[in-house]
Amino acid sequence: MADIFNVGGSNSGNSQLDQLVAAYKATQQPQVDRLQQKKNTLEKSSSYYTNLNSRLNSMVSQLDRFNGDDIAENFSSKKVTSSASDFVTASATDSAVDGINTVKVNRLASTDILISSRKNIEDSFNLSGSKLIEFKVNGENKTVTIEFDGTENNSEALAKIVEAINETEDLAITAGKVNDTTTTTRLTLRSDNPGMDNKINFVDSDVFAALGFTSEALKPESSNRTLSTATSAGYKLVDSAELSSSATVNGVDITRNSNTLTDVLTGVTFNLSKVQTEDDSEVILTTDVNTESVEGFIQPFIDNFNNLVRFLNSDKNQLRSDSSVSGLRFSLRSLLTQEVTTAKEGNPKYLTNIGIKISSDGTLSIGDKERLSELLKEDPTKVSDIFLSEEGFVNRVKESVNRLKGDDDLIKQKTLDMATQIDSQQDRIEQLQSRIDRQAESQRNQYQRLLETYYNAQAQYNSFNSFINTSQQF
Repeated sequence: MADIFNVGGSNSGNSQLDQLVAAYKATQQPQVDRLQQKKNTLEKSSSYYTNLNSRLNSMVSQLDRFNGDDIAENFSSKKVTSSASDFVTASATDSAVDGINTVKVNRLASTDILISSRKNIEDSFNLSGSKLIEFKVNGENKTVTIEFDGTENNSEALAKIVEAINETEDLAITAGKVNDTTTTTRLTLRSDNPGMDNKINFVDSDVFAALGFTSEALKPESSNRTLSTATSAGYKLVDSAELSSSATVNGVDITRNSNTLTDVLTGVTFNLSKVQTEDDSEVILTTDVNTESVEGFIQPFIDNFNNLVRFLNSDKNQLRSDSSVSGLRFSLRSLLTQEVTTAKEGNPKYLTNIGIKISSDGTLSIGDKERLSELLKEDPTKVSDIFLSEEGFVNRVKESVNRLKGDDDLIKQKTLDMATQIDSQQDRIEQLQSRIDRQAESQRNQYQRLLETYYNAQAQYNSFNSFINTSQQF
């Protein structure tokens, strides 16, 4: 075959074949292009439904935030502003009374600390067997068991005591061993919780006696407990009453076990941070409606609503081709100006009445924050009714969204249907391309046979011509 093609040049022959096959494929390409164009259209629609589904899911998540019996509390949120947050900060629930309160921080709550007498590290502890120690913490007695074998020096014995105490659950005391010099060691006990009610008290025992802890010596129940020294056992604070915090609220002196005061003023929690001097002014705490919190609660809902609306506005062709999508867009836009008939008598009935601005494209924003704040201060239901009442904006949006995301999940079905159509279209493209390739190969074979015939004829002609020329020479 190569000899035949060499007659006209093999490259020339192959080039002619390639050109002829390419020309045939070019005549068939419009069929492929039409199928591919339809597939591209389907893929664009599929992408649209996928993106729409994502925005609807986000919207559903926001709608779910408005479920629950206590959801209205988000519209009656309160805040407390401190004139000196270095000393006192505060927060408030919806039950707090608006107004001004004063606080003076006299003392912060602290944890009780009990320190043993100094013990020489290498000296023998001189106790053996199973020993019990007992603490009195916040009115309850707690026991700890320690095993000694009689060979322990003071350092080893204290280590066993620390381990036993710290492994005892619900003791609310943490033990430690401190080597105060290179040759001596001491046991430290710290209450886990602050305040006088959590002070450390103990029942006399031989273990405690070995540490310098005796009721007679330390007077744990008195207001004049024994103070620890560099060598002797005792407490870090003489009067256990000073373990509690102390503050003056609206001129009234109060004490608590904690620096967080939750039961002094209704709905208000104080956090004491720093002690004030006598010359320091009282801290002014102003309780008011937390407009920022309400805005923060409804803004994500508005943002997701706007994202959905903008997306529905983004493809007019899709709106024209799908009545369910155009219906959703129309429904959402119509909600913006509908009256909330279930709002309490005398409360606002429209979104615009509470400071919500409606833009020409159907998106929302909190346009009048002063109006919103004013209504929240007057009565939080004046705002919450617009969103939460039976025929409020949230429920109406939910009804509109559920037409596509309800039990049947129409958008999901559309997305799956698109995927099926795309796969089917791809199969058709591949089948058509395979058929064209087979036909092109058949054409190539036919062209090749024609070329062989042509080259054979040309070779015979050349041979005959050569013979004639040779004969004439003789």
